[in-house]
Amino acid sequence: MARVETVGTTGDIEPGDMKKVEVGGKQVLLVNLDGELAAVSAECTHAGGPLEEGFLENGEIECPWHFGRFDLKTGGVTAAPPILPLPRYKVWIRGDEVLVDVGETVS
Repeated sequence: MARVETVGTTGDIEPGDMKKVEVGGKQVLLVNLDGELAAVSAECTHAGGPLEEGFLENGEIECPWHFGRFDLKTGGVTAAPPILPLPRYKVWIRGDEVLVDVGETVS
């Protein structure tokens, strides 16, 4: 199972947009934060809520199930009920391709 995969191109996700992708069997949420891409787990650490259905505002994602919030740049919890941070993954651009590595989380 690949740990690094191309998940699309830079034109696939506009600033302020989110896109759920699968990388190495993991569900990943790719987010464009004003031109900077972030890759995080697509499931809330509290109850597994689908973060792609959540609300994105000021660099944070809000889970649609219980309204927990996470900082997308750090993965840190900004509003309960989650207590565990959101796993983040390395993302980079090669040409116009967007690649994500789920081999290990980044801090």
